[in-house]
Amino acid sequence: RRVSRHSVIKDPGQNGGPAAVKAEAARGEADNRVIWVIGLSGSHNATLCDALRSLLKPSMSEVVLIDGETVGQVRGDGLGGSEEDRIVQIKRLQKLAKTLSEQGFVVLVAALYSNPELLAWNRKNLQNYHEVYLEVSVEPVRCRDAEKLYDGTAGRSVEVDIPWHAPESPDIMLSLEDADTPKALAQRVIDSISRFERVPAVI
Repeated sequence: RRVSRHSVIKDPGQNGGPAAVKAEAARGEADNRVIWVIGLSGSHNATLCDALRSLLKPSMSEVVLIDGETVGQVRGDGLGGSEEDRIVQIKRLQKLAKTLSEQGFVVLVAALYSNPELLAWNRKNLQNYHEVYLEVSVEPVRCRDAEKLYDGTAGRSVEVDIPWHAPESPDIMLSLEDADTPKALAQRVIDSISRFERVPAVI
C-alpha cells in the first residue's frame, strides 16, 4: 500500500481503525462503509469526496456522496450557521449515512463541523467507519476565502465565531499545506483502506 509521507494514519481502536479493517478483511469484508471527511470551510472536503467517488465508481457502483449543502437544500428548513444549527445538520448527515450504509452502500460524507461527541457517535453507530481529516491552518483558507467566511462579516463562521474541534483520532490525516491534487489525496485515502485494495490506482 502506498501512503505518502504527508499522510498520518492512526489506529483509534475498534469501530473503523486500520486494525479493525484488517480484522474485517480476515473475516471476509463487508461491502458497506462510511468515509467521513472533515475539514474547515475552504479545505475542499467536498472536492476530495468528488475525487473519491470518481476513483471508486468504476469498480463499485454502490458509492454515494452526501454533504451538508445538499441535505440543507433537500430539507429546505432554513438552518442558519450557529453552532446549534450545525450540530442539527451533522446529525442529519449521520442518520442518512447510517441508513445508506446499512443498505450496503459506500457512503462518502463531506462535513464542515465536528465535535468530540458527534465523532464518538460515528464510531459507535456507523458500520465500517473511516475518518479522514483534512488538516489546514486557517490562514491558507482565509486567503482563498471567496465567500468571505473568515473576514469577520459573515458571522457564525467556524474558527472565527464558532470553536473548531479538530478530530483527535482520525484514521488518516492529510495535510493540505502541500500541492497534491484532489485525485492524489483521494488515492491516499483509498490506499489506507484494505477493502479498496482491489481498486486500481490511476495516478
